[in-house]
Amino acid sequence: DIVKKQIQIAAGEKLEYTQRDVKIRGHAINCRINAEDPYNNFTPSPGTITFLRLPGGPGVRVDTHIYTGYTISVFYDPLIAKLAVWGLTRQEAIMRMRNALEEFVVEGVKTTIPIHKRILGDEDFLRGNFHINFVDEKIGSFVSEEALTDEEVAALTAVLANHIGEAKVKALTLKREPKRVSLWKFASRVGGLRRTL
Repeated sequence: DIVKKQIQIAAGEKLEYTQRDVKIRGHAINCRINAEDPYNNFTPSPGTITFLRLPGGPGVRVDTHIYTGYTISVFYDPLIAKLAVWGLTRQEAIMRMRNALEEFVVEGVKTTIPIHKRILGDEDFLRGNFHINFVDEKIGSFVSEEALTDEEVAALTAVLANHIGEAKVKALTLKREPKRVSLWKFASRVGGLRRTL
């Protein structure tokens, strides 16, 4: 136990092993999950958690105090969980963290989970080409809104036309930018249509 060893060292005792005895085995990744809105300059996202699903499984650990119904205040640190994974290889640890982030669901407040997903999907990160300023340099691409492809817009338009009527969908799609539409804005517009029905 590392805490016990720290106390023994502080008391003047010697460790029974040396640095040469310590062997590195496997890889670990830690993601700090905050109640912040990454798409709005990481502003705090206070509120009540309306649904929570924590990840689990071999090599996955979640340290948290939150639960469904928990209220996040603006007066405290926005850290709501520390998610850690371990794998024999770096690739295994990355895949385990990706799966854990997919399983991790927090509703009612915004979190930094989407940013962690984007970092773990970044080509430079996957190649191991990162440094101390990696996130600072790439944050703009990590927080840009995900755009729909033309094919995705066409598929959503077809589903909406079938569900709410072609005339309302035509009015919505005619306002669309020529090349891309933000997934978030599109979802908001669709939600607005549902409320008017």
